[in-house]
Amino acid sequence: MPARASELLALLDGLSTRVVLGQRDADRPASLERARSAAALLVPHL
Repeated sequence: MPARASELLALLDGLSTRVVLGQRDADRPASLERARSAAALLVPHL
């Protein structure tokens, strides 16, 4: 995986974790999967 893609995935993972931690009854695995899906869509454009 290109370095930029790895950095983007780490950023999205961190953001989704912060969002989840701020919510009650949050679904962390689903939030992380959404972040990974978003990163997968962006990687080909980096």
